[in-house]
Amino acid sequence: LRHDALDQALNELNRHIKPGSLAFIVSDFRNLGPSGTASLGRLARQSKIVLIMLSDPIERDLPQGLHRYGTPGEDRMILGDEKSRRIHRETFQAREDALRKLARGHRMRFVSGWTNEEPVRILERAFRSKPL
Repeated sequence: LRHDALDQALNELNRHIKPGSLAFIVSDFRNLGPSGTASLGRLARQSKIVLIMLSDPIERDLPQGLHRYGTPGEDRMILGDEKSRRIHRETFQAREDALRKLARGHRMRFVSGWTNEEPVRILERAFRSKPL
């Protein structure tokens, strides 16, 4: 997957979404760049947007010990010592906080969910959530 794929998809969505639409954008938002951020702002001005940050639990809490981590074609071995685990957790939290701040700034809804969670539970939270 290209690193700019999310930005390009959001730019394309801007071209096709009808004003007043309700759009759910589900992603890990790992590769959200400036172009995608700007696209989200434009989307939020004309539509109701719900951002669902979907993550694998390992993205937040790196297990202890040596293990393989990454995406297909970009695997790497990581030693999950205490320092690495703390940095990993802080990096994840910073990404989630930045996305939450972006959502708040544009009055979008924000919900986080896990890959091992029932999708209906995530959607229930999304419908119950209020714009930030």
